[in-house]
Amino acid sequence: MKTERLLLLTLVAWPTAGATQEDGGQLDWSLSFRPRYEFVDQDSFSNNANALTVRTLAGFTFRPGAPFSARVEFIDVSQFIDDFNDTKNGKVEYPPVADPKNTDVNELYLEYSHAATIRAGRQAVRLNRTRFVGAQDFRQTMQVFDGAVIDFPLPFASRFGNFSLYVAYFDRRTTVRAINRDEDVAIVRADWNWTNGNSVLLSAYWHDKQAQSGAPDTSYRIESVRWDGLHDMAWGAQLNYTFDYAKQRPYANNQVNLEPHYARAGAGLIWPRAFVRMDYEVLASRDGVFAFQTPLANNHAYLGWSDLFVITPRQGIRDWWMTFGGNIGPAALVVEHHQLQSDYANIEFGYETDIGATWMLRKGLLGKLQFADYRSGDDPLNLRPNTTKVWFTVLWALR
Repeated sequence: MKTERLLLLTLVAWPTAGATQEDGGQLDWSLSFRPRYEFVDQDSFSNNANALTVRTLAGFTFRPGAPFSARVEFIDVSQFIDDFNDTKNGKVEYPPVADPKNTDVNELYLEYSHAATIRAGRQAVRLNRTRFVGAQDFRQTMQVFDGAVIDFPLPFASRFGNFSLYVAYFDRRTTVRAINRDEDVAIVRADWNWTNGNSVLLSAYWHDKQAQSGAPDTSYRIESVRWDGLHDMAWGAQLNYTFDYAKQRPYANNQVNLEPHYARAGAGLIWPRAFVRMDYEVLASRDGVFAFQTPLANNHAYLGWSDLFVITPRQGIRDWWMTFGGNIGPAALVVEHHQLQSDYANIEFGYETDIGATWMLRKGLLGKLQFADYRSGDDPLNLRPNTTKVWFTVLWALR
């Protein structure tokens, strides 16, 4: 959606002055602040990065009467300590922290929600555990899309569980670096949940990236199938497992011969106050020339928190990782350990250990402390040096 359409939608979505419950309208508001300190020590830089940023989200939702609503949300990202490369400020002597200054409209949409939900405008999208499309919420500026979505149940087979269909088309994307890009993204997803925690998901994604600055067009399409299971076990435990497979193919004007695959298998046990899980994931390579890419995904949640593999290396990547965690007093603890190697040429990329603790300080106030430590392996190009990152985040939601 282009700028002039967003301005028009703002006028339509903004509530009239004095709207109240009595005259058929309801106005809800939300306001949150997310201060974060991020420290980065990376061997390839003589300087460490120190970043203190604050994200402010202010949103309003107007409901003139069921089933219609309109929402506008503004975002501001400010920097208070800026000893880091935010990808726009030119401070290349520091390691990157992709949180540039930004003031913008974060979400702006009209919604109809009855049997189906139809949403048109700028919006965040989180699908398939965000492995292929997500809002990339970890960064201070989130990824949002301009376009339209329809999400509706399929009642004809309700006796066999819950079926739903999701269809979307977007023509513009705002990245976590606060860059607006005209890109065509189409999504079709069919979801079958036969019991709570047990589902099969079929998805297709088309991403026309419209290559820039003479770079080759790497537009692609992805077809994927995912199976999630959850079963009760002895001693109050539950077994959960995931199988996921996808194929990436050329799309639009892409002349690159790419058809790598993606695969994941994992299982774990969940108790009321703890969990443990093992996963294996492959982003395959085609002969060391091109590997499976996920430019729209919530990549921070995968392949280690250090974000050194946001772009899949051309040799592909295989990741064995174990996750465990639980509640310790008022805090929730999560630990991950990743063993990373290439899919092609048997390169040992290294290993990473991630530790995170989250605790509720009081109602509406959340604290989070995170640590990531990546140790490089035998990559002959040494593209990913030893890296240590620390984050301290506070989320204060007023409503």
